[in-house]
Amino acid sequence: NWFYVKNGVVNFSTTTLVKYNGSWGYVEDGSINFDAETLVKYNGSWWYVQGGKVNFNAATLCKYNGNWFYVQGGVVKFKTTLCKYNGTWWYVRGGQIDWNYSGTTTYNGGTYYVRNGMLA
Repeated sequence: NWFYVKNGVVNFSTTTLVKYNGSWGYVEDGSINFDAETLVKYNGSWWYVQGGKVNFNAATLCKYNGNWFYVQGGVVKFKTTLCKYNGTWWYVRGGQIDWNYSGTTTYNGGTYYVRNGMLA
């Protein structure tokens, strides 16, 4: 296992990101969690972790604490957009799927109809 050491002691209560060998690893309860797919707050931003490290190429949705968040470039983007996930286009407002929205939206020059957060 890989452990998070601070001041010469393994810190088993730490959950954070740590930079090592050019990538950012996800530390959970003091050790690297190589299986993690989650969001983690670090330095004021929410980062998308996949396979235990930040995926800076990700443009996807990630479920976290019961909500679905929009990730672009490895970080949660708190904006309004459409995002394709598992073959379905979702309406994102403020960085999260807006399940209650029904109406029109524009995306890449086109106008689309959304019903309950999903492209109709």
